[in-house]
Amino acid sequence: MDATLRDTDPLVDDGLPQSACSALRLDLRAILVGSHRIGLSSRLLCQDAGVPPLHTLQRPQDVQAAIARLWREILSERPDPLTPLWIGAAVPFGFHPLLDHLGAADEPLPQALARICDDYRRVCPELQLQLGERELRLESTPGPPEQRKISLSYTTGVILSRLQAVLGAPLALERLELVAAEGSEHAQRLAAWLGTSASFGYAHTRIVFRRASWEQRLHALGPALAQLRCGSADEPQPEADTLTKIRETLDAERTTIPPTLEHVAQKLGMTERTFQRRLHECGVTYRQLLAEQQRERATRLLAQRKLPISQVAFALGYSEQAAFARAFRRWTGQTPRTYRRNSVA
Repeated sequence: MDATLRDTDPLVDDGLPQSACSALRLDLRAILVGSHRIGLSSRLLCQDAGVPPLHTLQRPQDVQAAIARLWREILSERPDPLTPLWIGAAVPFGFHPLLDHLGAADEPLPQALARICDDYRRVCPELQLQLGERELRLESTPGPPEQRKISLSYTTGVILSRLQAVLGAPLALERLELVAAEGSEHAQRLAAWLGTSASFGYAHTRIVFRRASWEQRLHALGPALAQLRCGSADEPQPEADTLTKIRETLDAERTTIPPTLEHVAQKLGMTERTFQRRLHECGVTYRQLLAEQQRERATRLLAQRKLPISQVAFALGYSEQAAFARAFRRWTGQTPRTYRRNSVA
């Protein structure tokens, strides 16, 4: 762990008790699982963010520093304002003990939410949940603005997905006020999921339920049913399955000239239009996937110290080493030579 990062990173709190370490490790794992389920490579995220194996993180401040770096890497890959919310919504049961309690008993929705608010006051005072008339409000204690936005958006996603599961019916919201900035490409997808358009740029999250939803009872989920409703911790969502197949096809078509979108669609048995629609549903473009594959191949080839950089460039389809160097700097922020010097012992 970089001591300088720990000392200067505003997202790291050195005042955490040692008992918080296991809970923070679970948070870190949940973020990785949620990221995987929306189609991001958890392996690449950890590699690029410098996140070591979880069991090696023994101090709370080290875990928190890793979480901070991980979120920055996630948002560099998916800069959409709603990315933390979608990751939270993708976290399966078993990874968020406080909010998993929403599926613990058959009870009216207000009663379940009141219990969760009490739990947060006792266990997680830095994130306050307040219950009002047909509404739930999420507030974060003072801290770095970006940290507050990420935390509130992520937790909002977990809450919304849990409610969707335990209500046994689509959520019916009257209003949703989010801390995320405007400009998300997936605002319409969110509106379709929740039955209302979200408003953006607020200081706090506010979830206002329609009366019909507010008066519903929650259906308790046993462990097995929770797995069926939300998927197992290691099982990707359909979006991730699609991306896995695309990545496998790109790997199989590894040549000096990247395959065209039309070619990959044909290999997958899809029309070009269907393929583009699937990519849009996953929140990525074909160009981004190609860049990810090229970057991963480049880092693997650069690890072979005896292989000249000019040959690495040619293997990736670049006729000029300078063009490859520009692309690699765009992907990693480093030149190929600097990357090789820093990463290869």
